Amino acid sequence: MLGKLLKHEFHATGRIMLPMLGALALLAGMANLSFRGIDYTDSVIVNLILGFVIVLFLLGLFAAAVLSVVIVIYRFYKNLLRDEGYLMFTLPVSVHSLVWSKLIAACCWLFLTGLVCTGLMLLTVFHLAADMGLEEILRFLPYIGESVRKAIEQTALTSWDLVSYGAELLLVLLTGCMSQCLLFYAAMAIGHSFSKNKMLLSIVFYIAIRFGLMLLRSLFGLAADQLHLESVILYEQGEMLRFLHGFMIHMSIQDLLQGALLYLLTVLPLQKRLNLN
Repeated sequence: MLGKLLKHEFHATGRIMLPMLGALALLAGMANLSFRGIDYTDSVIVNLILGFVIVLFLLGLFAAAVLSVVIVIYRFYKNLLRDEGYLMFTLPVSVHSLVWSKLIAACCWLFLTGLVCTGLMLLTVFHLAADMGLEEILRFLPYIGESVRKAIEQTALTSWDLVSYGAELLLVLLTGCMSQCLLFYAAMAIGHSFSKNKMLLSIVFYIAIRFGLMLLRSLFGLAADQLHLESVILYEQGEMLRFLHGFMIHMSIQDLLQGALLYLLTVLPLQKRLNLN
């Protein structure tokens, strides 16, 4: 049943997210042409128009990031906490499946939006192709690879280090994304367990939970780890590289523990105290 819920969730959110990302890609193409056009024109009016297109693209990046978060929040609110909740909670599925369908879809869209925005931004500002042909670019790529290889040799990184760092970074991003989504879900679930001022209470609980989690993370030694990280920089580079493995794993564990707590704060009100009136 979780698969059917995910299919429905991706279909519903895709109707908004895919056109938005497509429009952003169109803006990126226009901004790239604008970057090139500025180098070939002295007209003030034309430069103003091209500059406006570039600014519009930058605003589009910001709007895409904000809209993706808004959709994550709105889908949970609309489907589970508003009138649609009467139908959703009558389905032969558990509350866990309902929450996981929202969480998985949210993380996927947030990751995709981040990748698309980053890729489009890099492709837009990287306008060497305006002065270089394809053959020159292809001849230039091996020099980039050689520079990367030398940098890896100087830092004593092994292939295992690169793979493990990539996996650990992906784990940090995934656990952090899930934890942040659950923070919104938990605050709304608790706020809507009351009969009045639900949205106001959701905001209050969001601030309170966020502050409490920051306090807990500090008490569990995050601040000390950051100080230790600064001290490790003073030692050999190899020690620093080894420390980063433990640091990212530690961050992932903290996010997992935080996510588990927030998941309970989300599920329990939905099971016991949800007020849809």
